[in-house]
Amino acid sequence: MIKKLLLHFNFIKETLQKEPCTKKVLADKMLEEFGDKVTYHYVFGEVKELVSLNKIKEVKYNNETQLLWLEKEVQFEYELSNNVIKLDKQYKQFITIPSKVRQMRLPLYVIAELKNKIVDLGEHIELILDINAVKSGNTWYKIQKE
Repeated sequence: MIKKLLLHFNFIKETLQKEPCTKKVLADKMLEEFGDKVTYHYVFGEVKELVSLNKIKEVKYNNETQLLWLEKEVQFEYELSNNVIKLDKQYKQFITIPSKVRQMRLPLYVIAELKNKIVDLGEHIELILDINAVKSGNTWYKIQKE
């Protein structure tokens, strides 16, 4: 699943870097490349997501909405913050065992991938998380380990 998403992402990127085009033209090219599994609605959703991530910009040209690939790298909100929390070398570390009782909020694609891998691993799983930032109210604070 993730492999297909990367293939689709790379195809969209390469196509739009060569020449801006409409959603319909992009959907037709993707249908030609990947077959029946790629529909206009799927491409529309992918484009909408890439627009929200500032990867694609929609511009009007000759009464058509063209898609234009942007070269700007995506940054997380916390990376744009100037607030820094400095921790000494002896930062806190703890080990926890994920269970049905303790819930974790992770992105859906991470959960899907974990679900596939957990079956192979059995019940003896250790999870390592690296926390880069925390949000308090509406302010992000970067965590810097010294």
